[in-house]
Amino acid sequence: MSKTMTALVKERQEPLQDRYKTAPDEARITDHAIAQSGDADPFHGTVKVGDGQSAPWDLGIHRANGGDHDLPNPGDILCAALAAGLDSTLRMIAARMGVTLESLEVSVKAHADMRGCLMIERTVPNLARLGLP
Repeated sequence: MSKTMTALVKERQEPLQDRYKTAPDEARITDHAIAQSGDADPFHGTVKVGDGQSAPWDLGIHRANGGDHDLPNPGDILCAALAAGLDSTLRMIAARMGVTLESLEVSVKAHADMRGCLMIERTVPNLARLGLP
């Protein structure tokens, strides 16, 4: 790890550490995304992430749920978010400690039972039925 990267991470994080010690409410953040669908296609949509700092992402539905599986599906996007979070956390910690990472790969898998989404088995949970009796 270069001393420059270690110094940069410390330079950015130490003022935040000091501020959050005295103002813990400032440490609480809210991330968000907005899914939008403008047409009648139930197998494709768009999601906007954050505060407009990136282009919208097109999404599709997994073939196991009747979709074309031609674009990242919500499960893929969730796995990507978890992998990105762990990857960036590990790289920042390594930089703070002055540890050189020769390589880092974070793999995230999600398992889903489509019987819930397809309303085959009421005991199998799915997002569409969360909160319903």
